[in-house]
Amino acid sequence: MEDVKKIVNVVIYYDFVIFDNAICEYIKKKVEPDAISVTSHAQHQELIKKISNGEVDIIFTDYNFLYKNCTTSELLFFQNLCTNNNVKILVFVQIKNRAVIKQIINRKFNAIIGTQDDMGEFQKAIHHLTSESTQPFISKSIQKILRESTDDQGKNSLTSKEWEVFFLVTQGYSLSDIAAKKNRAISTIATQKQNVMKKLDIKTNAELLKYAYMNGML
Repeated sequence: MEDVKKIVNVVIYYDFVIFDNAICEYIKKKVEPDAISVTSHAQHQELIKKISNGEVDIIFTDYNFLYKNCTTSELLFFQNLCTNNNVKILVFVQIKNRAVIKQIINRKFNAIIGTQDDMGEFQKAIHHLTSESTQPFISKSIQKILRESTDDQGKNSLTSKEWEVFFLVTQGYSLSDIAAKKNRAISTIATQKQNVMKKLDIKTNAELLKYAYMNGML
């Protein structure tokens, strides 16, 4: 009796149509069309339902998009749900700051690729995710950032919550918006923002945005 190949169900969790189409077309060209199914979703709850129903094997997403659409507790729940359902996550990262990259790696995604990587690295990541490996895939550009960056101790000492506030401020959220999104007091958010600016030796919001831009966060 002939073995039936299991179809790998890939979900692109993003809201940029051109990105979705490019990834879909590439996967279909490089992987046997009868061995993979690719769909796109931009709604978090819809994706959660599909994962719970066992309809997802691999998720491709952009880290900034994921971070903006999930609170800390939602992101933790999302990752635990994926782990419990054997769903692997690949994140695309635009950020170039080593300290932020380390924060992302510590979240234990299955694969991390930088926007500077070529499609060859993406293909390697796909093969890695469909293998039995339990080790994370870290792309060449991300490894290069980790090797070559020379961030000072102040930049590396930001806490995870301070990084959250830093990231959301650079994305245009007000302190009250962040407080509501992260379920913290506005005074706590304000203090965390002050800590970020002190540790990064930044005096103004304009300098904060410039720092984010120079490190690929915008």
